[in-house]
Amino acid sequence: MRSPLVFAGNVLLLLLLLFLADSVMAHDEVGVPRVWNVSLLELGADDWRNKLGQTQIGTAQYGVGIQVYTAYDEKNLYLGFYVTDPFLTFEDDYSKNFSGSDHLRVYLKVDKWLEKAPLILDLLPTSKIKEPLLKVSGLSWRSSAFQLKSALQKEGYFLKLAVSLQELKLLPLPGERIRLNCRVNDVTKDGASLIWLLEEETSGVELILE
Repeated sequence: MRSPLVFAGNVLLLLLLLFLADSVMAHDEVGVPRVWNVSLLELGADDWRNKLGQTQIGTAQYGVGIQVYTAYDEKNLYLGFYVTDPFLTFEDDYSKNFSGSDHLRVYLKVDKWLEKAPLILDLLPTSKIKEPLLKVSGLSWRSSAFQLKSALQKEGYFLKLAVSLQELKLLPLPGERIRLNCRVNDVTKDGASLIWLLEEETSGVELILE
């Protein structure tokens, strides 16, 4: 018969495993708040923080950091990306994926799409015409369904993206889900490297409309 001490130890170990599993699940899911009568694309990074609370998702690697803010209204899913980067260049605004410039690639996927591949967006914060540029993967997406604005910061850039819920085949209702991941194309004098928000393309965080 097991001693009470061994039994207690096993119970504590089980509770710890359950806690860790719950923590992973909590990190894997992010609630997206609904906003009313707010033009988020016209607001700066500080206003996004104040209206949407603390950073919901974040990572840092090689001196580069990514912070993500989320919200939605009756028409759009809003994503704000605050990227800190000690060295920035935006010279390449013409290649297929802006590979020679610092930029952000965003992956979005809804399970009920079934036949559709993930939506991939390449977001360039600024260009030779002083405007942010957006390239949408594939031919089945309407470019008019996406709006992009950006603001260069002293230590990086802040990208604001609105994606039509209708285009995503989502309703502006609590419980709708979409998976998000993104990566920074970080260009330095030694070349470019890719920094993922969450490990790799197949990973990501599940956004749940609240």
